Amino acid sequence: MLHSPAGGMRVSRDVELLIEQSSPALSEVFVLSDAPAVPGELLTLALVSRTKEMECRVKVADSRPHVAAGVMRHLVRLEILTALPATGSFTTELESD
Repeated sequence: MLHSPAGGMRVSRDVELLIEQSSPALSEVFVLSDAPAVPGELLTLALVSRTKEMECRVKVADSRPHVAAGVMRHLVRLEILTALPATGSFTTELESD
């Protein structure tokens, strides 16, 4: 009998946060990504500014192809589940858990 080992994988990719399209209450945000996302997928979004860092647990609500500056990207709508101060040094990235 062959058993598959269990494990997890973290994949980081840079995304562009679209402030003008995000909800005012920040219950959801939009990002542009080079890769599509799967609706329902749980992710960690690390946000970094000059003065603050924050990690948000998010769920992919929608992902669709989007042309930006003549380049095919993916517009991903993320529902924010939790937001906490970051515990470490991060760049702006989206990680799949």
